[in-house]
Amino acid sequence: MIVQATSLEWLASRLDRIRWKGLRLLGFGLRSRFYPKLLQLGVARATHGFPDAERWLPWFQAEVRRNDPIGVLEAGWSLSSYDARGWAPKLGLPAASLITTADRLVKPAKQRALADALDARVWELPVDHLCTLTDGPDYARVTIEQLDHVVAAVRERQASTAAG
Repeated sequence: MIVQATSLEWLASRLDRIRWKGLRLLGFGLRSRFYPKLLQLGVARATHGFPDAERWLPWFQAEVRRNDPIGVLEAGWSLSSYDARGWAPKLGLPAASLITTADRLVKPAKQRALADALDARVWELPVDHLCTLTDGPDYARVTIEQLDHVVAAVRERQASTAAG
């Protein structure tokens, strides 16, 4: 299993729960005539400080506009109740975790909690959540290293099971 820039849960703190409740307000914006402007402002805010991402903004906005607003809200509502704390530590799978230490969307502490729960080998990049756009070569390198690590661990486990 490879996890990257994500969390074990999305509801542990009061602030987390308040943010998810705010999705109801976002729903009004997604269905309003102001949606294109709200989307433009949201993407600009998310990419602020990342000039390398600017060339991807038209594509990113077009991809977001292709989504069904209700589907986006339903996905958010599903995330608002996601909590793997009870079962993730029991998986026992070879795991790798990429922690994006400058992440403004998923706090590094939440990412570390997931890595700990999975007993994952950790890679860190001093990048934000949009690292696939802003730091593609580093992200790709780490992803390949993680894949190699997990595949080797699975093969080792299979070999020891076959021998034992």
